Amino acid sequence: MAWVGAPVEMTYLGSNLTRRALGRHPGVRCGPTWSMWAMRCARSRPYVRSMSRPRRAAGRIAVTGTAAAVAIGGVAASAPEASSARDGGAIDAPTPPACDEVRTRSSRTAHFIDGDGTLFFTVRNRRFGEELWVSDGTSGSTGMVKDIGPGRADGFDAAGYDRSPMAAAGGLVLFAGDDGVRGRQLWASDGTEAGTALVKEIGSSAPPYYDEGPASLTGMGGAVYFSAEDEAHGHELWRSDGTEAGTALVKDLRPTEYDGYPRNLTAVGDRLFFTARDGVHGEELWVSDGTEAGTALAKDLRPGVSSSEVRGLTGVGGRAFFLFDDGVHGEELWTSDGTAAGTVLAKDIRPGRRYAEVRELTGLGNMLFFTADDGVHGRELWTSDGTEAGTVIVKESLPGRPSAFPDYLTAAGGHLFFTRWNRAHGYSLWKTDGTRVGTVRVKSFPRGPAATYPWDLVGVGGSLYFRVDDGVHGDELWRSDGTEAGTVLVRDIRRGSRAGYPRDLAAVGDRLYFTANDGIHGDELWTSDGTGAGTMMVDDIDAHVIFRVLRRTEPNTRKGTLRVGVRVGAAGTIEMTPVGRSLLRPATVTPGGPGESSLLLRPTREGRRTLRRTGRLVVTAEFTYSPCGGVGASRTRSYTLRLR
Repeated sequence: MAWVGAPVEMTYLGSNLTRRALGRHPGVRCGPTWSMWAMRCARSRPYVRSMSRPRRAAGRIAVTGTAAAVAIGGVAASAPEASSARDGGAIDAPTPPACDEVRTRSSRTAHFIDGDGTLFFTVRNRRFGEELWVSDGTSGSTGMVKDIGPGRADGFDAAGYDRSPMAAAGGLVLFAGDDGVRGRQLWASDGTEAGTALVKEIGSSAPPYYDEGPASLTGMGGAVYFSAEDEAHGHELWRSDGTEAGTALVKDLRPTEYDGYPRNLTAVGDRLFFTARDGVHGEELWVSDGTEAGTALAKDLRPGVSSSEVRGLTGVGGRAFFLFDDGVHGEELWTSDGTAAGTVLAKDIRPGRRYAEVRELTGLGNMLFFTADDGVHGRELWTSDGTEAGTVIVKESLPGRPSAFPDYLTAAGGHLFFTRWNRAHGYSLWKTDGTRVGTVRVKSFPRGPAATYPWDLVGVGGSLYFRVDDGVHGDELWRSDGTEAGTVLVRDIRRGSRAGYPRDLAAVGDRLYFTANDGIHGDELWTSDGTGAGTMMVDDIDAHVIFRVLRRTEPNTRKGTLRVGVRVGAAGTIEMTPVGRSLLRPATVTPGGPGESSLLLRPTREGRRTLRRTGRLVVTAEFTYSPCGGVGASRTRSYTLRLR
């Protein structure tokens, strides 16, 4: 065999030669191949001819002189002189694969909350389950607070249905935790392991009770309110300041064997609005100042035992706004000051029984903004101060029937931002101060198959952050100060047209935290101060390199073998070893970078005898991945080899 052009660097790994020397040739890349020979380009090469495949031999490679001899058990070939200094001597040790790119697994982050300027959040991984974590925006400060659940069990327990499993008050974060002994109970944390502990055991996790534990945690006035169940009172309203002594039942709303079931907990100034049942009025609107005497029915909206089915409770300017169908006006906007006389219909936006479809109740100062359809103007942006006269359309963007579909209402920097669509400009970002003149388009984004409207809007320190696909950079993070010139891409997290997919945007102090994917580290925690330089990944929380044993296999029933596919995130070595008494031969593959490879499962001699006798052989194999960088992993799988 002979080379034409510049040399290649070759490393013997104890088996046969690669099928093709690597070089600059269509479909051939520099790097290790599937075989047991690894060949790397010393520099850019012209075309390299294929070479024959000799028998297995042991030996080493020596590259010397102008016409270097490659000697492997008597097989020789000539090659041009190497240009590199290292090409002048014997290669005694295997050259590790180039570690140019290491792709790690995604971290499953969730439940971002501002704990007095510190980010509290949860991470779910294979080692600890879902647990509470903390970060101040630096890698060194980011870590698990405490492993509450034993082993892989979840210490943080959101119970699936609970949209508010965590709340901050009085310098602490209270949450629902499960240590594997007491069931789902109330825990508190100051961000340290020593300061993270069970607050109080409420109810029992032992049969026949199986109490659900704390839910709907809501911070108000230095305390956290929640619903919980104990054997004496059932499911009722509780309050806690983070200490055992300061954790108590607020009121037994339904003093019978039945539950009060407080839901929709919403802080409005220094009062808590919620819905509950007392056994007389059905599920109705209640209000509490945190004391038993100050907890009472606000109004029996639907007299009798029927429930009012209040939705969308939102606090604005000391008043509660909500949606309710009284059986006469359809579901419309209502408001309450906590008294029966002050709980009234704000306005019958769409007269008659048809719903106005009021959505996205959002506060800005003392004004409520929302979207609604009055049956004449289509879906438009509205505002309300709680009175009929003060409940009006802000601005009709599309005169006539077609709807403008305002969406993602978000307060930031003294304005309400929202997205809107029209025929002239497509998807656009708008802002309003509540007046017709002050409702203007900030910036339009190009149309196209890839382009999207701005969404996941959040206000941080006077600026608006959001995500949008502008058709050029993919779905990325943007920022706006309310002007077109000041509405800019913060950073192209995943360069090019592929998306970084920023999501779970949350304001913590004057910084933004979110989850994003840069294409290398998977979904991880990021932070931003609004500048490109100040937008960075906080930490690669899950540093395990991507490693998957694929379900896709290629059986060869004539030889009794099975080829198994694997996907990796970096160059490295994958070793397959038999588990227990599995009659398999060990196998190794050295992928040269991120992508897919495969290993061939071959039976031993005894295994082949079993195959010939029975036609099938059940085996178990362990796949161990050692990447060139990051953390590796092992996977165990069982297969059936067949011979026909």
